[in-house]
Amino acid sequence: KMIPLDNDDLGKAIDSIRLLSGYGDTKNGDLSLNITARTVDAKSAQSLNNVILGIKDIGKLLIEQAKPQDKQLFGKLLDTVQLKAAGNEVSMMLNVTSADVKVLMDRFLK
Repeated sequence: KMIPLDNDDLGKAIDSIRLLSGYGDTKNGDLSLNITARTVDAKSAQSLNNVILGIKDIGKLLIEQAKPQDKQLFGKLLDTVQLKAAGNEVSMMLNVTSADVKVLMDRFLK
């Protein structure tokens, strides 16, 4: 194993996932993404939810070191991420406006 899944919270959270599904949709140029992870039990789902929240918080700290225009864009994207733990599932939703989709496409297609 490249990542020690037995001895850390991230590894345990990843190892608890039994099914990963998702979908994307566009409407008027806006983009919506939804990813759902089904875990072995509700406790594992809550743990996964907490790990993702922690990663989101680390992302916010890292964004503070970015260029001002990147800080604004990626900060806004992180703020739109919504998490929901219900039973043994964790869902993550992301909504990106058409203006932000255009900025992202312009940056990544250079």
